[in-house]
Amino acid sequence: MRAEDRYAVGLCRADHEMVERAGTRNEMKIFKEVGIDLHLLVGDLWGVRGDLPKMIKVLMAHRGSK
Repeated sequence: MRAEDRYAVGLCRADHEMVERAGTRNEMKIFKEVGIDLHLLVGDLWGVRGDLPKMIKVLMAHRGSK
């Protein structure tokens, strides 16, 4: 089953493997443990979709909030 585009977040290989090991039903928990609120992240990304420089800034801001 695939998430709607609005809720999809690209992951690096290491993070993808981390989620796979934990199971997709645990992904919210996994990201919460590393300090990332996925709902907030996807909302922020969706708000700037189509503007790559702004999307990168959003990602960096969330990464820095760990």
